[in-house]
Amino acid sequence: GNKGVQLYSLADRRMYPVQLPAASFASDFRWSPDGKQLAFILHLPTASQVWVAEVATGTARAVSDAPVLATLMARPGGGGEAPETAGGRMLQWMPDGSLLVALVPNNRGPEPAEPPVPTAPIIRRTREKETPTVTLPFLLRTAHDERLFRYYTTAQLATVAPGRAPRAIGAPAMYLDYWVSPDGKAILRETLEEPFSYLVAFSGFGRKLDVID
Repeated sequence: GNKGVQLYSLADRRMYPVQLPAASFASDFRWSPDGKQLAFILHLPTASQVWVAEVATGTARAVSDAPVLATLMARPGGGGEAPETAGGRMLQWMPDGSLLVALVPNNRGPEPAEPPVPTAPIIRRTREKETPTVTLPFLLRTAHDERLFRYYTTAQLATVAPGRAPRAIGAPAMYLDYWVSPDGKAILRETLEEPFSYLVAFSGFGRKLDVID
């Protein structure tokens, strides 16, 4: 992310600093269609939120205090775009001026606790012959790992706008990507599908593409 943001006016030949709260950083910048606002995700010590800055003044404000789930969609090159591409698709402007974003589900509850006693044995099996494979140190290893992965990657797609509660779209899912249609009436989404694998990274898990209204 970025610890500071400034807007430069070609007409006035001057910088407009965007005032951000202390101990925060910003990412996933997205210009509004009319070019008058700059939306971004502000990462605070306790949560990530959707903010918007007015281009004319540099004044920034929170669009909603609903926490953003910045995990899979915020990965390097996330949103299906190259790392060097400015923006990404974590935030997308809708025709009515609201912003599409992935939020922490309201009913997520506390982090799953690890059972004090294992619920099942962990069985590892190898082949008799050598099988050269890539070494990946951070794979899922237990059923509890699966629960934690599901907990921290399941998001609620929603639109946010100033002065109103977030509007949920569809059921929570493990979102990898989403695209809004040009008319704003449909969304193409890419989600992770279970079962999970203990042999490959999450990028190799099953995926599903579907369209929702």
